[in-house]
Amino acid sequence: MKDNKEHILKKAFLLFMRKSYKAVTLKDIIHATGLSNGTFYYYFENKEQLFKEVVEQYMFKLTRQTFENSPKDSLYNFIRHALNNFQNIFNTLHRNTESDLNMNFFSFLFEALRYFPELQEELLKIQAQETNAWVKIIGIAKKNGEIRQDIPDDAAAKLFIYASDGNRMDYVLDKDIEALKSRMEILWNELYNILRV
Repeated sequence: MKDNKEHILKKAFLLFMRKSYKAVTLKDIIHATGLSNGTFYYYFENKEQLFKEVVEQYMFKLTRQTFENSPKDSLYNFIRHALNNFQNIFNTLHRNTESDLNMNFFSFLFEALRYFPELQEELLKIQAQETNAWVKIIGIAKKNGEIRQDIPDDAAAKLFIYASDGNRMDYVLDKDIEALKSRMEILWNELYNILRV
């Protein structure tokens, strides 16, 4: 039974990525899954509920995991962990979309926020979690003598976050996951070297 729900979520995600929330019909979704109407309605009341669960599964759940269980011993190890997690997220999305991620993924995100503004609160929580994780490890790195003391924790955190955000937007254009990871690694390593004692 769980497999049917995951199958519906994956097929719906593919459709929402290729078209849009508005353009995809329940008939499209049911046809793409190859399941019956009854099976669909066993798991989901309507397209809105399905779309929100797709957003949770393929955006929020994956993004939340990026900074969970991150190393607490050094900024250097934290950066390595974050890079690996970003790679894992993109690999998971790539597997589930059966194609390269591109502007459609970002359109999907913006569409989710446009049609369901309440999702913005969850996205803001995830952004706060990311910021807090960076601020915390930067504070630890300062206490351990790993990095300089003269840059405010939140400013240093934002440098890492904004470098990552801008790099992901470049990915929309070049669609190369290896180039994305390489650029992020170079940028974060340079920032790390600037902050080192």
